[in-house]
Amino acid sequence: MKTGRDLAALREKIAGQADCCEGIDLARHEIVSLRAGRAVSHYRECLESEGIVPKYFAGNVRERREGQIMGEVISPEEIKRKCAAPVVLISAGNTWTAGQVRRQMDNLQIKSLLADKLVFSRHCGEILEVFDMLEDGKSKYIYGNVLLARMEGAEISERFVTGHPYFCLEPFLKRLDSEVYADFGAAVGDSIEEYIWRKKNMFGKIYGFEPEPGNFEILTGRMGRLKREWGIPEGQIVLFQTEFGENRTVDSFFGDRKVNFMKADTGGGELAWLRGAGKTVARHRPVLAIGIYHTPSDMFRIPLEVKSMNPDYRLKIRHHSIGYAGTVLYAY
Repeated sequence: MKTGRDLAALREKIAGQADCCEGIDLARHEIVSLRAGRAVSHYRECLESEGIVPKYFAGNVRERREGQIMGEVISPEEIKRKCAAPVVLISAGNTWTAGQVRRQMDNLQIKSLLADKLVFSRHCGEILEVFDMLEDGKSKYIYGNVLLARMEGAEISERFVTGHPYFCLEPFLKRLDSEVYADFGAAVGDSIEEYIWRKKNMFGKIYGFEPEPGNFEILTGRMGRLKREWGIPEGQIVLFQTEFGENRTVDSFFGDRKVNFMKADTGGGELAWLRGAGKTVARHRPVLAIGIYHTPSDMFRIPLEVKSMNPDYRLKIRHHSIGYAGTVLYAY
């Protein structure tokens, strides 16, 4: 466990990042966002909220062909030809991609900057507010070091990695035969299966929500197997092929129905999901396990949103992989 002095030094290091991007005047450059695949679709709303609207999106042939992003998509080699003074914002969801893109831009003699570094440097105040409200030293240690790694495109050290996501803290492991668990972003059912194992099949009802058709087909088959293996009655696990956001909210779905435990890992839509759950959170105060890693702004906006919804929530953060995917906020 890190000492108070260690945590104070870490906090000071984070605070020192506030002006690390001041030397780059984005107003004088044409912004290119790279890469143009799934990661940049997560980042686009985050960048727009910063007043940054890329002129182009750079990506590889497959990404351009599939049209995964709105806007003009060009190859990295076209950047200099199309832009007089380009600066490339690297929106990368992993260290390998970030490093590869930075080397490519260096070879092309094009200025580049990690989008995470830019966003975090602009919001050090909010980040420090989250740091200070975290419940334990381990959370502060993990949170601060994951942020710093993302700012530099560095790997996440294994010493910051905790066990299985969503079920690693005591308040999330309590067994209650009437508990209602809602899994938003159930994917292929791994977290629901882990929930059943951890709870020793002691629960009231499980709701699983997954919008992607391929995942939902696998999820449905997996739940059939789990029902047979555990002798779970029909109706105790219910699945929906849907996603939540501005048009469909948690509050509109559950109404007055009780929910005790909500897990959300929705591929970048967690903040919109959370804002649609205000009445449910106020009425039932469920424990929450929320992925906050999809965009840099999620790392501070989601914890602050949870605390604003109910100041009595205790917040912890754990990270569950050596990549950037895996930072989870726990509120209880």
